Amino acid sequence: MAEAFNIFNTFMNTFDKKGKKVDAFYLLNNGDVDRFHFPLPPVLERAIRSKLDSRKYGYSRPQGNDGICKKIAQYEKTISNSPISQSNIALTSGVTSGLEMILDLLKKEGTLLLPTPSYPLGEALAERHNIPTIKFQTKEENNYLLTASELETQIDDTVRLLLLTNPNNPTGIAYSKTELDKIKDICQRKEIYLIIDEIFSGLMLNGNSHHIPSYNINSEKVIRLNGWSKDRGVAGFRIGYIVAPDSIIRNLSETISLTMGNAPTVFNNFISKDMLLRRLLLEEGNIPETVLLEYNEYKAQITSNLRKYERNKQLITSYLSEVDRITYLSNTMGGYCMFIKFDAVSNTESFLRDLYKNTGVLLVPGSGFNCTEPGWARLSFSVDPIRLEKGLEAMSSYL
Repeated sequence: MAEAFNIFNTFMNTFDKKGKKVDAFYLLNNGDVDRFHFPLPPVLERAIRSKLDSRKYGYSRPQGNDGICKKIAQYEKTISNSPISQSNIALTSGVTSGLEMILDLLKKEGTLLLPTPSYPLGEALAERHNIPTIKFQTKEENNYLLTASELETQIDDTVRLLLLTNPNNPTGIAYSKTELDKIKDICQRKEIYLIIDEIFSGLMLNGNSHHIPSYNINSEKVIRLNGWSKDRGVAGFRIGYIVAPDSIIRNLSETISLTMGNAPTVFNNFISKDMLLRRLLLEEGNIPETVLLEYNEYKAQITSNLRKYERNKQLITSYLSEVDRITYLSNTMGGYCMFIKFDAVSNTESFLRDLYKNTGVLLVPGSGFNCTEPGWARLSFSVDPIRLEKGLEAMSSYL
């Protein structure tokens, strides 16, 4: 398995606590959401219970229930201005499953170009399916995002796949509409599939917007993946979806039928309600009376959760921006990850183990995201602010 993915997994698990110098542990490494501090809107919890009460949770067609795919398509059409229909949607058992099926389907197309630092799953899945991979280290002056001009220099005759995460993980930086459109145009001209993991797109902070390239769903090679594990904090539900040309969705159907990619139907009511209310959030001022109470309840909780993430981000900035040994803090635009740089570090993994041993704070090294420079680490802030503040106090004091 890819080295970065192995490092990532190692630091995602708590090390042995025996003999440590601290009593409390602040696991700022994890991608899970503190469900108590960032609760689901009650309307979504009721939707889950209503499905269980119905006692109707059998198999669906491989791509997912028609009505559910239609609700997702309506939302996606609204945010993308592309003529997306239910034939362009496939439900999957999480975004991981969706990405694996896409890479398996396209593995004979050619080489995968992977800008780094980035979530290591893409490289690991490419290795599993014997897809050649070119990794390209992005630059600080570009906020560690791929630019269209860099893409032009990295493409050779073999590159047929490009994988982006938007907003990026681990930096939390999002692509501009202008840059995405330029990248998409290059991919279209060079006949490259543009695959975009948008799992953090529902957690845009401080008024930042998530952008989608302008494209025609069935005539351009754009494939987007999303799900509910981050913005709704239900990673254990294992539900995600693919937005792709209908030819791709048709070809995926057999793969989904033969694998565990078919999404669990017990969450159909949850998905249906969430997609409806997401779309209504975009169309504020035109809310049907029949769902007005649910809409207000939903909006209040989603807004509250976003404000809590923003306060956590500010908490990190206030504690760490004045620490001399920290020379870079990414300005997270979306999600709950921040990429930070420690000065005078030669072995990042050893440094982070010592940090954990002496403070109880556990981070993930940049090498787990294919960052080649030492000293980088990802800090996740999807946690109770009291624990976050205690961890930041311990870390800043130690440094």
